Amino acid sequence: MEDYLDFYSLFDSGEMIPQISISVRSSDKYENFKEFNTTYDMLSYKYYGNSLNSRIISMANPQFNNELEEIPDGIVIRIPFPFDAVKQEIISKVNLYKKL
Repeated sequence: MEDYLDFYSLFDSGEMIPQISISVRSSDKYENFKEFNTTYDMLSYKYYGNSLNSRIISMANPQFNNELEEIPDGIVIRIPFPFDAVKQEIISKVNLYKKL
């Protein structure tokens, strides 16, 4: 089972949370979205070993970063991979943001 990245714990209470873009990697995974059968939680569990990292998948798909929005059936969803590299990228970008 992979680690969990508690994204919000990287920030102090009340601190502004920036949009973080995640680089595209040749190792990224892709899934066709199936309405009523696919959620970011499910994809997180499949690729990261738990459902808690769905925020990472959301960040990688900013055009559909809120699953409450209607995601068209068949849309390709990017899953940043491998998890450890993605986690380090996010932490580095948050640290750079905090230095600004």
